[in-house]
Amino acid sequence: MAEKTELFLKECYVQDIVKNEGLKKWNELEIGKDLSLKYEEGKVVVKKDANTIGTISNEDAEFIDDLLKMDWSEIFIARVSYKDEKILDSNKRLMVVIYINKKNKAEEVPAE
Repeated sequence: MAEKTELFLKECYVQDIVKNEGLKKWNELEIGKDLSLKYEEGKVVVKKDANTIGTISNEDAEFIDDLLKMDWSEIFIARVSYKDEKILDSNKRLMVVIYINKKNKAEEVPAE
């Protein structure tokens, strides 16, 4: 069996896509595509390259925001899991699954 490289953390909606660049990048957001998480201006934001797609609710961002504040963004992957432009509530049009990446063996600090 292959070794797991990701651990499921949670699935959540991406909010504020209308206020951010989510609609401009809508056609590039495919199910299964990886996005990144960053902590900016007091929120956990979902990014595609340098573009802010939207935000994660404070409730869903609990625990994640503390790690992002400490610059641990590389341990998270946000993968598009649901997309439906026909939903009237823009805060329910896009979902991501957040995974924790397996730590790279080369980065492990040897025990002293």
